[in-house]
Amino acid sequence: MPVHSLGYVRFESPRLEEWRVFGEDVLGFMCEIGEDGTLGFRVDNHPPRVVVEPAAEKRVQAIGFQVRDARELDDLATAVGKVGLTVSEGSADDAAKRRVTEFVSFNDPGGMPIELYHGPVRDHVRLATPLVSGFVTGDMGLGHAVISSPDFAASLELYTEALGLRERNYMNSKGRDLWFLSPNPRHHTLAVLALDGPAQLFHFMVQVNTVDDVGYALDRIEATGTPLMLTLGRHTNDEMLSFYVYTPDGYAVEFGCEGPRCDADEPTYVITKPSFWGHRFVGPPPA
Repeated sequence: MPVHSLGYVRFESPRLEEWRVFGEDVLGFMCEIGEDGTLGFRVDNHPPRVVVEPAAEKRVQAIGFQVRDARELDDLATAVGKVGLTVSEGSADDAAKRRVTEFVSFNDPGGMPIELYHGPVRDHVRLATPLVSGFVTGDMGLGHAVISSPDFAASLELYTEALGLRERNYMNSKGRDLWFLSPNPRHHTLAVLALDGPAQLFHFMVQVNTVDDVGYALDRIEATGTPLMLTLGRHTNDEMLSFYVYTPDGYAVEFGCEGPRCDADEPTYVITKPSFWGHRFVGPPPA
């Protein structure tokens, strides 16, 4: 069986207060603050899906994929090991910090830190997101992530052969290969771009219930002066109506709605441009 979904994205950052304002007051996440200052942003009944730990330097700590149970975690960890990657078992303390039952970690062929986990531990505290009517998660997980890899072939083998993500569509982006992949009805859970240099997280996506949720978020972005990366637009592959906004550390978040569920048997296809309209580049992240 493949991984189930994108479960969480974890960051380290020296800009905790800026992240709190960004996550809670701009994007509308529910914010939980730990004793050490760690920010946990909830969007559903799972433990925080976006986590920011205090640190002297910014970095992506992990992209976490949920699996169904302990048996599948063992099977997938073995499959990852068979493609030549070193898999480490997470400690009980680190699992408790993530509020999961068990997890393993490894770096993908491009160097991106990846975690696989099962058994999210729910605290049954009622979700409160007064700025947003709701986020679309469920059997499709948090959303999606777009990353790069200097070893594209090995990364594609890992995510498709070992972890079981199926190819949705392909695009040649300025002479570079780009595949969109998913194990569930979300059009893509992960996209991998062939690019030299250390692996990068270009953006992660969250999906909201309505167009009004997107519009109100744009109003909050304008009111707070939060920098946009891409204007409102409609994608060609997942048909998401969305905009992109920079986090305090210069990563991007895609915030959108209306992405349809996909049939598992849909054949792959090629797109020649990313958007029907919009998604105009505004500028690089602020220094």
